[in-house]
Amino acid sequence: MRLVVVGCGSMGSHLAMAMSREGHFVSVVDQDASSRQLLGDDARVKFIHGVGIDLDVLSQSGIEAADAVAAVTGSDNVNLAVAMIARKRFRVPSVVARVFDPGKLEPYSTAGIHVICPPAWGFRVIADILTHPAREDVLTLGHGEIRVVVLRIGQRGSGTLVKHITTPEVSLVAVVRNGVAMLPGESQGLLAGDVVYMRVPEAHMATFDRLVDGLEG
Repeated sequence: MRLVVVGCGSMGSHLAMAMSREGHFVSVVDQDASSRQLLGDDARVKFIHGVGIDLDVLSQSGIEAADAVAAVTGSDNVNLAVAMIARKRFRVPSVVARVFDPGKLEPYSTAGIHVICPPAWGFRVIADILTHPAREDVLTLGHGEIRVVVLRIGQRGSGTLVKHITTPEVSLVAVVRNGVAMLPGESQGLLAGDVVYMRVPEAHMATFDRLVDGLEG
C-alpha cells in the first residue's frame, strides 16, 4: 500500500514507521523540517518538507497514486482540509483525519472521510475504567456507536445464565473459559473466571450495566 501521512508529530511519525515496518511505502509531509528526525533512518519513508494543504507539496508526496491518506497534524482545520482535498480532488480511496473537536465528527463523516476524535471516546473509556475496573472495551465501531466490551465474571456472577445478561440489543459474542473460546447456549451458566465478550450499542449501555450489575470480579 502507498500511504501519505500529513503531520510528523508523535502520532504521525509512529504511524509512518509502523506502516513502513509492515512493508508499505510511506510519504510524510510536515512544515517543520526538524520533525524529520522523528522518522529515524527508515529508507522506506519519504519526507517532504512543506504545508500539507499545498497541492504541489501533496503531489510531491505521491498522493495521486496513494491508496490511503492520514491527516494527523495538530490542527483540526488543517486535517479536515487535507482530508477533503485527498478525497475530493485526488480520489484517494481511504482517508482518515484526526480531530479534537467532537462537533466536527458528523459533517465530515458523511463526506466519506473517517474522522477519529480521541476526546470523543477517550473520556468514556476512562470513566468506564474508573467505575468498572473488571471490564474494558476491546473494540469500538464507527465513532463508538457499537462497542465490544469484555466482562470478567467474579464469584457472585458464577451460575448466572447467559440468557439473563442478553437482550435483542445486547448480545453475547463469546466466552473464554480456561483459555478456550466458546459460544454457550442461552441456558448455559457462567463460571467465576470466565471472560465474556459482549456487543453493546452505546445507546443501550445503561441496559448492559443493569444486566451485569454485581457479576464482575
